[in-house]
Amino acid sequence: TKFKYNDLVYFPHIRDVRVSGPGGVDIYSIDEYQTLYGTAIGAYDWTRLTYSNGVGILLKIMKDNLGYIDADFDLTSWDTLADTLSGVEIGFMNASLGGEYSTFADIITALCNSLKIRLFKNENNAWEITQIAALTAPTSTFTDDDIFTDSFSVSQSYDDIIYEAKIDYKTQDRGSAAGATGESTRVATFQNNFVVSKHAIRNSRTFKTYLRNQDDAEDLAEFYVNFYSERRARITVTVSQENLLTTISDQIRVTKLALPGFAYDGTTENSRDTVVIEYSKTDKGITLTLDDQKGLEDN
Repeated sequence: TKFKYNDLVYFPHIRDVRVSGPGGVDIYSIDEYQTLYGTAIGAYDWTRLTYSNGVGILLKIMKDNLGYIDADFDLTSWDTLADTLSGVEIGFMNASLGGEYSTFADIITALCNSLKIRLFKNENNAWEITQIAALTAPTSTFTDDDIFTDSFSVSQSYDDIIYEAKIDYKTQDRGSAAGATGESTRVATFQNNFVVSKHAIRNSRTFKTYLRNQDDAEDLAEFYVNFYSERRARITVTVSQENLLTTISDQIRVTKLALPGFAYDGTTENSRDTVVIEYSKTDKGITLTLDDQKGLEDN
């Protein structure tokens, strides 16, 4: 659904709103100190920090604009991540991304990209969020005995490798009084020349975000270069019904005699830690798609 006149559009710090052109909405918001409406999550103030928190903004969009209620969310995960990301400010949010008017799906995706968030339905069919990060301790281990015969497969792709990430941030609208029109966007850049020497690849990618501060944008640029600095591996396994509660973001250790990346001698088991990024369930078991996050783990 595209934005149109009289649609409710949510922005973090509302200073001035004007309608320009057929269905066009310009929002001015930089340093407003009071925020309208109540807090959506956690014990946040009614000051500007309430809705400069991207997790609070995301929750409010989903509740106020998409019709979800508190019972539809795993609010513990939202509270936890809102606290973790309390220092990361979301700034100007316009109704367009890349010159095109945006759907709520576009806005939610940009927010998730800005904050490195996975948004998904968990095993209780509730919306849960986690942050993409380096792997820590696996919650489960699957061995040859657990994995259904002929269900194990691995695919690898080098298509997404980049050596440079550019983060668009601190978007501001400008009027003719400022001597220019249209949006002004700053760019933070990070490069990893080791990627060039290892893979002979000089791909660059631009990520459009709602971040406000330079430090956050620079950190995000480094994160994305690290994440996409190596090949993407997808491991697919099917395991039994007793694992049906496995969900997105669970960390899984796969232990096998024959495992890509390790020498096979017929007796030694090798392990690779992964994170669940997709799953499908049947009456016989659950099929998991796992990501080993090689770029993030190696960096």
